[in-house]
Amino acid sequence: MQLKRVAEAKLPTPWGDFLMVGFEELATGQDHVALVYGDISGSRRSSPAYIQSV
Repeated sequence: MQLKRVAEAKLPTPWGDFLMVGFEELATGQDHVALVYGDISGSRRSSPAYIQSV
């Protein structure tokens, strides 16, 4: 699956500030969203991914 990053926005919540990142799947045009918490730049640590289709 190849994704293109198309948008991002700050998302403040009662649980902390998230970064919402929008992606477009190149083969199908389907939209995907990632919610990022904290600074992950330069990180090589694995983190859990939760996938939901809507």
